[in-house]
Amino acid sequence: MDTAKSPEEGASAVVSVQTDSVLPGNEGKLIHLSGEVRTSEPVQDSLFKLNAEALRLARVVEMDQWKERKTSETRKKLGGGEETVTRCSYEKAWSDKQLESSDFKEVAGHANLPGMPLPAGTTVSEKATLGAFRIPSRIIHHMDGEEPLMPTAECLVNLSPDLKGRIKKKTPAARLGFSFVDV
Repeated sequence: MDTAKSPEEGASAVVSVQTDSVLPGNEGKLIHLSGEVRTSEPVQDSLFKLNAEALRLARVVEMDQWKERKTSETRKKLGGGEETVTRCSYEKAWSDKQLESSDFKEVAGHANLPGMPLPAGTTVSEKATLGAFRIPSRIIHHMDGEEPLMPTAECLVNLSPDLKGRIKKKTPAARLGFSFVDV
């Protein structure tokens, strides 16, 4: 397929189609269609055995960690010249990424745990359709409109013994949540 040289040229190349059938004559063309995307089966988080009637289900894991904030100030020295003084302050912050603390100026009392308690993950529907058209997972990955879905006590009961040891409900050190894109 050729790349359009301008928005007007691209718009003139678009073919509007109905969603009820895929026509072979439109193969390779840029098409426009609209409607409601549906899926015939729920998506599942395999680690927590949590199902959702959704197009995408994301496991979000955050950990309360130390964050170092540096501020620098350049001062004139007595007798001439300049010096830069750097001050470090530390605060707790929730992060979905591991914050490395071994490079902190003051590691003592500000060390973060090594590694996240659980892996984050996303499951995408492989059965999403818009009428007769199958919606590829790469498109579902880019859809907006996530809504939060908190884990239930039941889904935490189904955890493997290994995971039960790494997660505690209402622990101040880790937060677990899910988000989904509705069908």
